[in-house]
Amino acid sequence: MPADFDGLVWGSGVTHDADRPLPRATVLAVRGELTRRRIGAPQGVAWGGPGLLVARHIRRPRVRWRVGLPHHGHHRAHPAQQFADNAAPPTLAIARLLRS
Repeated sequence: MPADFDGLVWGSGVTHDADRPLPRATVLAVRGELTRRRIGAPQGVAWGGPGLLVARHIRRPRVRWRVGLPHHGHHRAHPAQQFADNAAPPTLAIARLLRS
């Protein structure tokens, strides 16, 4: 996100443990205290993941897999993740959250 971002932040988290001030952003909620400090949000800003509210608005689809495995982008190069991507049984769904 650019340093001059002036939009809304709602439920975001950081992916790297480094300061990323967003002085022009309006921060409504962050994932936790680390993110709050890293982006320079004010004390008292709400914490939590907005995904917790999804069930109130979207009906859950039928279950198609026994296990779902979401992974962070920085895990893509890990040997265990590469194995899972290439040898996943049909009962395992790999959630590829990053797009290139």
